[in-house]
Amino acid sequence: MRHDVAEPRVGQIRVTQVGIPQIAAREAGTREGGAAVGLDVYIENQVHEQRYAGVEASSSLQRLVAASDRERHHLVSRIDSYGDTMINLIQLPQLTAELDEIASRKPELRVDVQALGALIEETTRARGYLWISGD
Repeated sequence: MRHDVAEPRVGQIRVTQVGIPQIAAREAGTREGGAAVGLDVYIENQVHEQRYAGVEASSSLQRLVAASDRERHHLVSRIDSYGDTMINLIQLPQLTAELDEIASRKPELRVDVQALGALIEETTRARGYLWISGD
């Protein structure tokens, strides 16, 4: 990290090492709204404009990843808690199916699946990606 360049404030745009613009959502070990740092969920369109999906979406996704099974949930179980994961338009139906399967086994997670389902629909309409940024 270059020390002569200031870190962006929360809400400002930054460009990551791979050139993807992201909204700076972390500051002093917390996310917007003060939640603990973990997975940040963004909806990204075809021209790589991102919208942070919020703390609730991040919390829902963390619970679903924790409940996933590597044998049954090839996408969900492989979301990287420490790196970036991009789920593209072609993969979104598989993600939906895996989330629905998790909800069928664990009904207490149905609300989390519904919340992420709304994000998946929005991402599909934008013909974009779900961008998940780990710690």
